[in-house]
Amino acid sequence: MKYKKNLFWALGLTLLLDVPTKALALRYLQGQEAISLGGLVVLTWYENSGMALGLLSEVPALGILLPLVIVGIGGWVLWQMKPGVLGITACGMILGGFVGNMADRIFRGKVIDMLYFPWLPFFICNVADIAITFGVIFLGIDLLRRREEKDGEMGEG
Repeated sequence: MKYKKNLFWALGLTLLLDVPTKALALRYLQGQEAISLGGLVVLTWYENSGMALGLLSEVPALGILLPLVIVGIGGWVLWQMKPGVLGITACGMILGGFVGNMADRIFRGKVIDMLYFPWLPFFICNVADIAITFGVIFLGIDLLRRREEKDGEMGEG
């Protein structure tokens, strides 16, 4: 893997931002009223016993098994698709997000969410969720760009 450092930097940075923000939310937001930051972001306390958007909350084991399967598929994608620097960095963000949320599921039984965006009324999240979301977007962009480059090379023959 050509850009291995990017994977570990993105993973580490995601955890470095996710773990302390969850600890701060646990200390200062639990049981408190929500705090609006200019109407764009609201700091609040929410415990998510499921996956994204609370899905599968009634089957806690899937909250641990499904991310492991996704990480396995992600490893296969890395092996097969050989993404570029953006894709490798994106994989680090996704993996860091999964590790951050997985640690919550294992040690707390639920994931701590604290960021609510009023303009996205269905979504309360944390730093790990944001890293996963943008990581998937960046990985998609990288893989599409690499595919276009490959298609361009085949057409030049």
